[in-house]
Amino acid sequence: MHSAYRLFSWYGLGAEELRAAEITSRESARKLGPFVDEARQRLVLWRRASFDPDTGQRVRRCHFAHFPRGHSGGSDRATSVDFDPESYDQARKKNSKHARARDVIVDVLREMMASGTPASWAFVDDRVSEFSLTGNLLDGVVKVVPEFSFPTPFGRRYQFDVALLGEAVGQNPIVLGAVEIEFSHEFDVLKCLLCKSLGFPLLSVDVTEVDEADISKEWCMSALLGTSATDAGGRRHNYVYLHEMLYPLYMNVPLDLCPERRHQYVVFVRDDQFDKAVKWLKKLKTRIGIAPQDPAVLVQTVNASSEQAKKVLENEGGIAGRNWREYNDHRCIRVVLDRPIEKRGKVYLFHLLMARLLNGHCDALVGYKYAPTVSNHDPAEPLWRPYSSARKDFVPLLQKQVGQPVTTIFRELSKITK
Repeated sequence: MHSAYRLFSWYGLGAEELRAAEITSRESARKLGPFVDEARQRLVLWRRASFDPDTGQRVRRCHFAHFPRGHSGGSDRATSVDFDPESYDQARKKNSKHARARDVIVDVLREMMASGTPASWAFVDDRVSEFSLTGNLLDGVVKVVPEFSFPTPFGRRYQFDVALLGEAVGQNPIVLGAVEIEFSHEFDVLKCLLCKSLGFPLLSVDVTEVDEADISKEWCMSALLGTSATDAGGRRHNYVYLHEMLYPLYMNVPLDLCPERRHQYVVFVRDDQFDKAVKWLKKLKTRIGIAPQDPAVLVQTVNASSEQAKKVLENEGGIAGRNWREYNDHRCIRVVLDRPIEKRGKVYLFHLLMARLLNGHCDALVGYKYAPTVSNHDPAEPLWRPYSSARKDFVPLLQKQVGQPVTTIFRELSKITK
């Protein structure tokens, strides 16, 4: 298959067609997936192009394919076989190369943290913007922990190879980042779903093509910090999974495009969870030490109680996604926040924890406004394209929809066969 459909996107469920050639790597496929076939009845996987080992010539283009019959023990329900952290943990424990890479990475990160050396990362997501996303994995980190057990919204715990922990909030340490060691491509749907529920950067390091004897501190530094520009072969051996709800935190946006120091998220959540979501957001604010009356973070309820209010709601609904009315057609939640300059502090933590809360624990659509006063003048456009006075043109800045409700995705997956 040369194309497939994204199970969830700004356009709705199974509504956005994507060509296989538009995907550049297996990691990119995980970020954009899951995918379904044209009939929207079966889950499909992306396969990269293959090349003749002797001539280097391409023998097969990248494409989508149905899962082989009998995949994962013959069960045909996608979620029943693919969100299986226990099987993944067993596979990890049997892989000595994985254990060696994990131990060396832990040692290197601890040394870097002790010396104050940044573990910087950077990438450009040209699907949505030409501006870079940058960060430091060790910003605010006080502890590097191997084999860290992490609760997921799916009722099972996932064990990260390496977790980067910040200061505790209450009795619980805050996960500020994680490193995963890629040694197998057999658990793509598991990782696809996991990444949609995270509220921190996840760096994936690929060890599939390195010999165990070659895993050293020097290799680790290159694997953690290297880019396609620094690699002799022009390849990148790591990948940064960053939830789109966190793009506004890490994107380097020119001031002429976004001069305001505050931005806004609009949340459409079903009525049976609405009051609970408002309560959770307000509780989160005070839990991390922000006073209820502090304007640095404002949680507001918007009701369509008048004709003018209905127009406002419709405008912001178009930001969250085309199917916003399926979530709530008469009220939404606004979260207006300071845009953190540094990647630390209470407001920064609120962004991280809000992403995890709204995507993992609420069945909600979330839209983003790069300035509280900006209007959605082009509802048919999924990206914000403000005017740049420096370039004298409109430029793609950020996506409007930033939420990825795993409850919705998991529910739809349960209806699909493999």
